[in-house]
Amino acid sequence: MPAQTTKSLPPRGSRGRRKDEGARGKRSRSSDRQATDRPGHRVAYDVNGSRILVPQRVEPERWRPEAAPATAAPRDTGYGVPGAEDFLAVIADAPQEQQVFLRRLAEWAIGLGKRSLVPQLSTYHGKAGITTLLLRLSDGAGLVTIYKDTRSAYLQLFRSVFERRAPRSLAAVEAAIGEPLRQGNVVYEVSDQLLAALTAAYEEAATGQLTT
Repeated sequence: MPAQTTKSLPPRGSRGRRKDEGARGKRSRSSDRQATDRPGHRVAYDVNGSRILVPQRVEPERWRPEAAPATAAPRDTGYGVPGAEDFLAVIADAPQEQQVFLRRLAEWAIGLGKRSLVPQLSTYHGKAGITTLLLRLSDGAGLVTIYKDTRSAYLQLFRSVFERRAPRSLAAVEAAIGEPLRQGNVVYEVSDQLLAALTAAYEEAATGQLTT
């Protein structure tokens, strides 16, 4: 009868203890690795029966400077400002003869605003040094716009808005400028007659009635 080979089994529970010890060892090694990855962490060592803490060197490559905040891009488009104050401020940059023209129109526009005939009076700072005073009605459209650029100053009229909001004022405005009103007519001189006709046009646009 052949001899039987037997295997000695480890005591009950020792296999589980070895697994536990192995798991604890892995966790300990993992903790050590994680600890050394953290800047400024100290690791404990047993030396001749004494427990000492050794600071770990901070690895420079693990520290990355935060990205600098993005700076605002310079404003390269126009922007609007409520009221006529900004427009009045730029008049001083114009030649003297243009200052008289612009100031007269600006004061006229401010007067319309005080009478609530121009609900949306605002200044627009455009590119290339162009500044405009916008006399907008309740729907956002304007019968006229006052311009001040780097070389000239003028008043621009818009026929389509007259036809829609102040059609009965067209004849008086055309008589004042001495020519048919087209879309975008430009006027470099403003007479009392024209200002009176434009005032009547804004009154008509605001009330629906021709008052003069």
